[in-house]
Amino acid sequence: MSNLTFIIIFMLLSFLSGGKFDPTTGELIQDSTKVQFKYDPLTGLPIIIKDNSKINQIEPNNINVSTKFLDIEVKDKAIKDANNDFMGFFWTVGGGPGSLWASFLTGQFTAEVLNLPSLALPALIGNIYLLPHVFSNTVNVNIPYYHKIYCEKNFSSLQIKLYENEYKKEIEILRLKAVRKGQGGTAGIFFGFVFLVMASL
Repeated sequence: MSNLTFIIIFMLLSFLSGGKFDPTTGELIQDSTKVQFKYDPLTGLPIIIKDNSKINQIEPNNINVSTKFLDIEVKDKAIKDANNDFMGFFWTVGGGPGSLWASFLTGQFTAEVLNLPSLALPALIGNIYLLPHVFSNTVNVNIPYYHKIYCEKNFSSLQIKLYENEYKKEIEILRLKAVRKGQGGTAGIFFGFVFLVMASL
C-alpha cells in the first residue's frame, strides 16, 4: 500500500472523528470544538483562542436581584411595613395625655416661675402643638431584623437606605397622628367630665 493511500486514510479518519490537529506539530488539540486557531501576522505563529462564551454567560441565580424592584415599589413596601408594625396604643394613651400635661406644666412654669403670666397661654398652646412632634421624632425607630434581611436579599444598597428612610418617616407620621388622637380623646374626656359636673350642680 503506497504512502499516498496512508495519507488519504489518515485524512479521512481525521475528518470523520471531528478532531483538529495543530498544523505545526501534528498533535490532536484537546476539546477542539472550543479552540480556534489564529495566526500572529507579525511572527506567523499560531495563537490559540479559547471559547469563553460559557464563562461570560450569567446564570439566572446570579442575576443581581436588586433590579427586581423599582424605587417606588421600595417606598410602598416601607410604608406598608411601617403601618403593619406600628403599635399606636401606647402613643395614643401615653403620648396624648402626657403632652397635654407637659404643656400645662410649661404654661404654669411660665406664669409662676418666670413671672410672665401674659405668656402662659401662648406657652400652653404652643406646647400642645409642638410636643407631639418632639415625642414622635426623638424616640429612635428600630426596624425589625426580618425587614433588614429581606432588604439585603432583594434591594441594592441605595434602595436599602431608601427603605430605611421611608420606614422611619412613616413611623414618625403614625406616632404624631396617634399622639394627636390621644390629645383629642383626653380633651374630650376632660370637657365631658366638666360638663357633667356643672350639669349636676
